[in-house]
Amino acid sequence: MFHKTRNSISLQTSIAVGLSFFIVFLLVIVGIDTRNVATEVIDTRVEINTRVKQSGEIARLREEAERAAPKKAILENVIPKKDELFTFPNQIAQIGSSQDLIANFTFGSESEGQINYSLIARGSYENIAEFARKLKNDIPFMSISSFDLVLGAGEYNMNFAGKVFFNGKEE
Repeated sequence: MFHKTRNSISLQTSIAVGLSFFIVFLLVIVGIDTRNVATEVIDTRVEINTRVKQSGEIARLREEAERAAPKKAILENVIPKKDELFTFPNQIAQIGSSQDLIANFTFGSESEGQINYSLIARGSYENIAEFARKLKNDIPFMSISSFDLVLGAGEYNMNFAGKVFFNGKEE
């Protein structure tokens, strides 16, 4: 009988240990699953916060765009239309002659909203310097990217290169 009880105790202990391992195994699985769900919740929360911030920024940018619209219209009127640039070489020649210079202006290649140019001016150093200042100060849609000053026969030659910007927007 004692032997039977010993088997019974061993069996009960084995069942208890087995159930304990099973319960621990279930707790580990539930813990892992809970951690995965928590990670997904955190990731979703971060994404929601990011989207809320982006929505706020979009709303702010729309408001700023509405406030900037009148200023944009003013700026678009400062830059001439492409068709208005046909008289531009004559304007440069007039500025040059007002400075006692000979100015030859030539358009180059065109890209989106800008045309490359080259400009050669001949005259005294002081007149060329004043001519360059007038171009820089009086023509806001003209960019001078390079220039070379060369002493010629009794006068200076200055070669300008750069871009003239135009409003390419069709109306």
